[in-house]
Amino acid sequence: MPVQLADDEDSAKTKQICIAILGATCYTSDEAVDVTSEKVSSDTTTDTDDVPTVTPAPETTKKKTISTLKLTSYKAGSKTIKGKTIKSGNVTVKVASKTYTAKANASGVFTVKLSKKLVKKNKITVTVKKSGYTAKKKSFTVK
Repeated sequence: MPVQLADDEDSAKTKQICIAILGATCYTSDEAVDVTSEKVSSDTTTDTDDVPTVTPAPETTKKKTISTLKLTSYKAGSKTIKGKTIKSGNVTVKVASKTYTAKANASGVFTVKLSKKLVKKNKITVTVKKSGYTAKKKSFTVK
């Protein structure tokens, strides 16, 4: 079903809109918009001056917040980082220039095995993602 949306009202008047359904929600570039109009031309061979009004649709699903993200073990000389976050969260750990991934278990506990030992003052950046949640990022320094 071809539908053409324009950047502004003037350019919309010069373009053809093939199908418009009143009250429909259209999705374009990850943005939902409601289509409403008093009059839409049913003639697809000519342009019309009656352009549907496009307004952003209300957000229907708000992402939840990941409340817990902590490291429980990250000592200098260790090759293991342990932590706790949301259950089944996808964890990314960056130490120096290396990136490691893990998945938290049903209790939210995760373990990352490193290729090199942690060094004092190393910066550790941990990011947790889960569908339906806003990603959480936190930094730690090895002591």
